[in-house]
Amino acid sequence: MTGLIWYVQVVHYPLLAKIPTNLMIAEYAAAYANRTGLVVIIPMLTELATAILLCIYPTPQMDNSLRYLSAALVIIIFLSTFLIQVPDHEQIQLTASPDAIQHLVSWNWIRTIAWTLRSVLLFICLL
Repeated sequence: MTGLIWYVQVVHYPLLAKIPTNLMIAEYAAAYANRTGLVVIIPMLTELATAILLCIYPTPQMDNSLRYLSAALVIIIFLSTFLIQVPDHEQIQLTASPDAIQHLVSWNWIRTIAWTLRSVLLFICLL
């Protein structure tokens, strides 16, 4: 998910602003949201489940602070997704305004940073 979010943050979302509005960016955004949902829902739910399981069944490699911080990052990702990014995508589908796209790009840094930090934490635990 970390690799995917960096691709989305650096490549995909900024390119939305480059599509001329006469090319039906709203329809493109709707198709993108639907197709992306098919790809990311299962991995995101799996990540949530494993974060919960790590809190319930601790491993010796992961101390309590890392477990709970990792789970908190997943909660931040989910909150950001459903409270910010999903409404932003809906707004883009309605208006396709440059401001809506910029809001999506700017606020998506929350997920980008959270997934990156979580990957670092989990990598530390593997060491």
